[in-house]
Amino acid sequence: MNSLTRKNWLESRRQGLGATDIASLAGVGFMGPLDVFKSKVEPIPDEPEIHPLLEIGLATEDLNAALYSRRLDVKLIKPTLSRHPQYEWAAASLDRQTADAGRPVETKYTPFYSDVWGEQFTDQVPSGYIVQTQWQMECVTAVSADISALSGTGEHRIYR
Repeated sequence: MNSLTRKNWLESRRQGLGATDIASLAGVGFMGPLDVFKSKVEPIPDEPEIHPLLEIGLATEDLNAALYSRRLDVKLIKPTLSRHPQYEWAAASLDRQTADAGRPVETKYTPFYSDVWGEQFTDQVPSGYIVQTQWQMECVTAVSADISALSGTGEHRIYR
């Protein structure tokens, strides 16, 4: 994602609360509540700063999605910003969605799998990711979602 595209995306996210915002407001995200507030009211810089781990996650997102797609033999689409059908302020930027059932697929990069990551195909993932994924499911009225996790060692796991 280039800086202009990222700036436009950040601008569209200002119009509501997204999954990352909700995790931060719940105390399990990467920001504090004041940071979420500032992200909604302060001007977005021309060159928005990106945390190095987020940058790696963005750079490997297509690979991560391809690994998921191949392993489960499903076609994925990359949706635009989704808004809850009833609450316009509730938004979600899905990384991918299955083409057939519309299941959200969140792609995550982790340097390594720590003890907060359980066995694959379980829901044992870091609590912030659970909050994010639940919010996404609500925004697109999905009954389930997957997290496709790629580690720095190249190990790929799927969580449901």
